[in-house]
Amino acid sequence: VQVLVHWSGLSSFVARTNRKSGPAREALRLAQQAAEEARAVPSPRLRALVALRHANATSLLGDDLGFRAAISRARRELDRGPWADDPEMAQRTNESEIAIVEGMGYMNLGEPARGEELYRRLLGSELSPMARTYVGSLLADSLIRQDARDDAIKAALDVLDMLTDGMT
Repeated sequence: VQVLVHWSGLSSFVARTNRKSGPAREALRLAQQAAEEARAVPSPRLRALVALRHANATSLLGDDLGFRAAISRARRELDRGPWADDPEMAQRTNESEIAIVEGMGYMNLGEPARGEELYRRLLGSELSPMARTYVGSLLADSLIRQDARDDAIKAALDVLDMLTDGMT
């Protein structure tokens, strides 16, 4: 399951980077395989992570309904609570990670204002320095996609400030 989840995430990254549907279809296929394998694992967080990979891939393919269903599935799994033997890779799966993937999905679906709203809300909450830097960069991306150049530059400069404070 862990290999399939990582591979799906990598395929989604390639699809987002080169804007081709082949890697996105591969990401979806891998997420579906991971979901099949995860049925035997009683870890709600792991299944939530698998659902997030599914959400990411479906949004890259323009499937709004599939995206929303996968985000809802991730939240339902997370609501079931932690499992004592959650794999290490799934232990950081939380509402913030769901919101990050949800925002990225809205951006993939051509709704950067919805991504911006989620990112601003996240930046107003408690995040690790690394997550804050990542969300700040996503905010800048969502703003540039809305042609809000000055706001995007300000958000990007905030990220640069975080990086100069020792974040690598």
